[in-house]
Amino acid sequence: MAKKKVKKIVLIALNVLVIIGLGFTSGFYFVKYRNEKNNNLTTDQRIAKYEKEISKSYTLPTGDKATLADVKSADELKKDEANKDFFKDVVDGDILLIYTNSKLGILYRPDTKKIIKTGPLAYKQQLTAYIVGAKSDRDVVIAALKQAFANDISTATEADPKAQLTAGATVIVDVTGKNADLAKRLATELKGTVGNVPEGQDRAPEGVGVAIYAAPPVAGI
Repeated sequence: MAKKKVKKIVLIALNVLVIIGLGFTSGFYFVKYRNEKNNNLTTDQRIAKYEKEISKSYTLPTGDKATLADVKSADELKKDEANKDFFKDVVDGDILLIYTNSKLGILYRPDTKKIIKTGPLAYKQQLTAYIVGAKSDRDVVIAALKQAFANDISTATEADPKAQLTAGATVIVDVTGKNADLAKRLATELKGTVGNVPEGQDRAPEGVGVAIYAAPPVAGI
């Protein structure tokens, strides 16, 4: 009897462990799926998603299109003396919605759906860039912008190309027609050319100064 009782307890314990294990695995894949789903959203879709979440507890400006920025270097933002209070609690992974006409910034934490800070942002007007290309090519462009144009250009939005870009044919588009000199500097720095939106690609969203269609380098160069 004692052996049967022990055996029964062991079987129950094993079943519980299996159930817990399945629950953990299901939870892991749910989080992974959710993250992958979010990564497939366009910039406009992400803005709409965050605005929907934020609007549940905060009244957003009307008639003012937001610009989205992902926080990837919180420590650098905390060094910004002009916005020291605004960014004091920022962490990597936060997002920033900027409403230029309303002079409003909203620092938001998607992981916890929490508004970290709202208020005016003190910033000097920078030319914003819309960057289109494969993720690896966009990363190269962003690194170059930070190194060579830190005081002149900021990244407004990024997007995957609608169609494959021609290798070695990075194109810089002066969206507003008022940034010819800077567009030429960009073309030199990125080994590209100043031109028009490549066929099949999206135009830059409103409020962007230049668009960069970052084609991959030619193989072997």
